[in-house]
Amino acid sequence: MAKTIEDLQNLLAAHGYACQQMLDVIVGTQVPTKTYKSPTGEQALEILLSFDRPNDCVAVEIIRAFDLRKAQHREATLACVLSAAARTPPLRPVLDPADGEIRLRVDCPCGPDGASDEQVLQAVHLLACAVEAWYPEVTAAMEEGAFDANNV
Repeated sequence: MAKTIEDLQNLLAAHGYACQQMLDVIVGTQVPTKTYKSPTGEQALEILLSFDRPNDCVAVEIIRAFDLRKAQHREATLACVLSAAARTPPLRPVLDPADGEIRLRVDCPCGPDGASDEQVLQAVHLLACAVEAWYPEVTAAMEEGAFDANNV
């Protein structure tokens, strides 16, 4: 059970994730992707893990999943991201209106012994799988203004 940032880092490392601790309160890892390209053009997801509040929950998130400023069709892009969240209940999208970043997050509640190792690993895997699966449709929404959620 993960109770500290060091526990999260050890958990990820034990399961083959290369990771680094940032700012003493965040652990980051990069997951290579096949279809997804980040807003900077990299074929990888940068997933960050942190404690939302001590002994409350572990936030597993991608803070720069998509850049709404690059979308020609913003409304369709947001509709597509919301469709992805509706079909993937633990997934929570967040829009930062100040910089146009679309963030994706999964929360792992902490019990008395901390966050379940299984739940944290599942959250990392879920984020990677969801972004890979939805990337073609989000890209279509951004560029063409239309998407088909049934293709996912």
